[in-house]
Amino acid sequence: LPPEYSAYYLHGEDRDALFEAAEALLQAGGEDVIRLRVDVGELGRIDVESSSQGLFGQCCCHALVRNAESATPRQTEHLLKLATSMAPENRIIICAPDISTKKALHQRLQAEANVVSCTFPAPSPEVFRRWFTGLLDEAGIIISDEAVAMTVERLHGMRAAARRLTERLRLYDNGEGKELGQDVVGDLMG
Repeated sequence: LPPEYSAYYLHGEDRDALFEAAEALLQAGGEDVIRLRVDVGELGRIDVESSSQGLFGQCCCHALVRNAESATPRQTEHLLKLATSMAPENRIIICAPDISTKKALHQRLQAEANVVSCTFPAPSPEVFRRWFTGLLDEAGIIISDEAVAMTVERLHGMRAAARRLTERLRLYDNGEGKELGQDVVGDLMG
């Protein structure tokens, strides 16, 4: 997602991909940006930080709301107000993994023209396999086809766990570049 808008709504079943995209949006921008990670019960912090005058002028504020799917009706109204009235230099990223499409928040954010909406569906086994093999290639790790198939089956959709396994495999391989078999990968996976 390009970090050029003031309001983003990220939803879907792929929690890891959703939060990776949210973190990338939060980190985009200058060093002097105030970055907040809040739950729906802490929306007042966004109000304060996004409207405060810094010592040397207005500060930019980027805020990530982690659990919008559990918003109460009052919090839903507050989120909608924030999303529609965010100043151009500020950014709000509303994350609602596994939100019901019947919830008012979901329907209203989807209909809002000023909010960029992005769905993160659960990855198919093929998509996860491509992502995982790309991760292995980046790390310079070679594992057997059987080990890839086993890993995709066991970790399907769990990107954070796949990253941790890749780091363990990298440490085990120690730059030798040998093909690692299913037994080694299984042992390191746990």
